[in-house]
Amino acid sequence: AGHGYGVGSDKWVKNLEKADRAIGIMLDSLAPEVRVIITADHGMLNTSPEVTVDLAKTAAAEFIADASGEGRVLHVHAQPGAAAVLQETLQTLLGSAKVLNRDQAEALFAAYNGTPVRRKELLGDVVIFAAGTGQTLDSRFFKEQVFQMKGLHGGLSESEMRVPLLRYVS
Repeated sequence: AGHGYGVGSDKWVKNLEKADRAIGIMLDSLAPEVRVIITADHGMLNTSPEVTVDLAKTAAAEFIADASGEGRVLHVHAQPGAAAVLQETLQTLLGSAKVLNRDQAEALFAAYNGTPVRRKELLGDVVIFAAGTGQTLDSRFFKEQVFQMKGLHGGLSESEMRVPLLRYVS
């Protein structure tokens, strides 16, 4: 519901209420002294279509061989020998987005995760961390449905990096 309709949408709230009721029923049925921890894997924010960038329609397109990931953290794979010019072109194009080369992205992921990246070759030659409510995709590699997703995660904003955690003792 969050991906399709956005955080705070009626469908998102209804699904959150269902989960809350189910958790309440479970907690009410626990034996004394049972401890429960409930968490999520990430936070989420709503993106804005007007700040979605389709790289296929930009000057960077000629330097791109492939793209993977998602709109908030896009891994862009460069044409042979074009990684540096791709990074420079993307940073100019995307302004406030964080546009890192593979080594910089590896260092950032290791710092955030507290562990080294095990498969560096899976990172893009250039990794784009979207800013604000934007996202960056490439229509040559992503279906139209991906462009329509409203609630996203993966970026470096406080909303996306905040992970809910509930502790309960019966």
